[in-house]
Amino acid sequence: MKKGIFLMFILSFILIQSAVAFNEQNPFSLELEYFAPDEVASNVDSMGALGLRFTYMRPVSESFYAGGSLGYIMGPNAELNSGLLGSTADWERDMSFIRLLGEVETEIPIGGDWKFKPGISVGMAFGNISYSGSISGSDSWIGFAWEISAPFVYDDYIFAIKYAGFPTGDNSDEWNTFGLSAGYRFDIGSGGGASSSRRDYDDDEYKPNEQEAKRDFKATQDFEEKEEYMLAESYESYVEEADDSFSRGAYIEAAGQYTGALRFLEPSDKRRIYILERQGTALGKQDKFEEGIKLYMAAIKVSKNLNIVDRNVVNAYLGLSYCLAKSGNIPWAIINYKSALKLTKSQSLKLKIEEVLEGLKAQQAQ
Repeated sequence: MKKGIFLMFILSFILIQSAVAFNEQNPFSLELEYFAPDEVASNVDSMGALGLRFTYMRPVSESFYAGGSLGYIMGPNAELNSGLLGSTADWERDMSFIRLLGEVETEIPIGGDWKFKPGISVGMAFGNISYSGSISGSDSWIGFAWEISAPFVYDDYIFAIKYAGFPTGDNSDEWNTFGLSAGYRFDIGSGGGASSSRRDYDDDEYKPNEQEAKRDFKATQDFEEKEEYMLAESYESYVEEADDSFSRGAYIEAAGQYTGALRFLEPSDKRRIYILERQGTALGKQDKFEEGIKLYMAAIKVSKNLNIVDRNVVNAYLGLSYCLAKSGNIPWAIINYKSALKLTKSQSLKLKIEEVLEGLKAQQAQ
């Protein structure tokens, strides 16, 4: 069992690092699981099992995903009652499992934000059983485990029906059973450098550095005039300077000025969507794709929190898709281009997105 716990931590580390390396968007999920009791003798009360499952999935094609999961399941426990009205527990059984599974699933849209994602999982399970009372002892074993699942996904929420098989030990009976689960998809940011996950935007990470800004401005012919932006007193003045710098192609300068504008906005201010999208575009223009990905994701997260869909949100999806494609993550680029295609009302833009999608699909098929 100690070996199983050690493998859990190793797999967790591998999954997290894989998501960072491939610029994933909400690749993780955490689910609470329930499994029906096993079959035991008629005079033995068997209880169901509760589990917690951590999963990482990434797209390998347009609608096909692969990944892995690890989970801990407590149960199925049982007890034998005797005495008057069964008031005395003569025997108790405690079981638990650690599962390490490889998973594949496909995605089928079923309307609105709902998706059906049937899949199968196979792997290993580490079982442990202990007895107390009139019978005592313990045992542990390793064996083959599998699962067939039928998850329904709404936005980032997961609801699943499943049928699972667990390995049998020398002192345990066969346990193939139905189960239910509910969970939530999320991401995990990484420290040190740009994260590819959609973590919360950190203002401190992009606060203007006065010395660096002056150094950058000295490289321009109108340094003395442009240095005034550091003394700007309002959101509008920062945005005006940033938009002007952007239009002149001074993208690094613009990114710093947009950051200054963010200091005047509350986390729930819808204007953050425009600023974060512009920052992402400015950095993308300088081939800083990982930084751009993080900013575009922050803009999209604000739009989802505020339930806003406008041109700036569409631009954020387009910019995110472009940076993902340039970073080599074609599957997620396709997914986000499709999001932009769904949100935009511009027919001409729809045609352009469809053309880009055809090119990416052809590139992915090579």
